[in-house]
Amino acid sequence: MGFSFRFEALLTYRAHRKERAEVTLGKARKHLRRALDDLEALRTNRREACDERSASLRQRPSADLLLNYADFLSALKARIQGQEEEVAARERAVQDRRNEVLARTREYRIIEKLKERDYKTWLLEQRRQEQKTLDETAVVRHARVFP
Repeated sequence: MGFSFRFEALLTYRAHRKERAEVTLGKARKHLRRALDDLEALRTNRREACDERSASLRQRPSADLLLNYADFLSALKARIQGQEEEVAARERAVQDRRNEVLARTREYRIIEKLKERDYKTWLLEQRRQEQKTLDETAVVRHARVFP
């Protein structure tokens, strides 16, 4: 009869929870990467708009054009601030998910170490049984040789 771990169902359950936490962490990282890309795109748009405004100032623009640039830049600044807040929230979410993965990994490893310990105990018992059988066989042979 082979080794059978008494908490195999618990080990499987904890492995599943660990895998789900890892998948959730991957999704959170993906959302963070997307938010960072959006933030960088907004900052690039703002730099380009500032460069365009500087270039148009050299050509004596109309007041309406200057007002449009100012409105656009202030709207971009507000969007950048909103995006920075979203990035911060996503970073907190990633950190929370990372902590969850660490906790799930710890839970899994506890049961895994218990399984290893139980396996070593089982193996030791199997060796004892085998040695006992060999000893009995040797005693029986020895008794036949010397009647």
